Amino acid sequence: MKKTAYISIIVAVILIIALVVILCLLATTDRPIKNVTLEENGVTNAELNFNARGLHPSESREYTIVLHAKVGGRYGLSLQFDNLTGALAQYVEVELVCDDYSQRMPLTQAADTAQSFECDITDKYSITVRFILPEQVGNEAQGAFADFELLLTVQRS
Repeated sequence: MKKTAYISIIVAVILIIALVVILCLLATTDRPIKNVTLEENGVTNAELNFNARGLHPSESREYTIVLHAKVGGRYGLSLQFDNLTGALAQYVEVELVCDDYSQRMPLTQAADTAQSFECDITDKYSITVRFILPEQVGNEAQGAFADFELLLTVQRS
């Protein structure tokens, strides 16, 4: 009987350790990344698809756009959301963050006006795009979704 009890305890400890390791790996998984390689000469245009499906009040979803430059230098960036579909689009807020630029606004406003700025890119440049469903949004958004595109234009200055 003692032998069975010891084996049960050892199995339980191994299962707990495995569960902790799995949870730690899940917690440290990087957010989704969208890679864009910049053209050496001229303008780079990219259409990146996003969605806000399954987003609940006070939750956010974060993506990283990584620009890969073959030629370093000063670049002008323009980001504009387009093709908004779904009822959730009227409630979602978007936050764009990179280096010293940070802007948060309703998604519908981001679709009306392009966000433009300049930056220095040597090799890689990251832009964080965060979609937030504010806490005060109620049952009117329950089960709703939003699909949209981010039109990204990058031009070497």
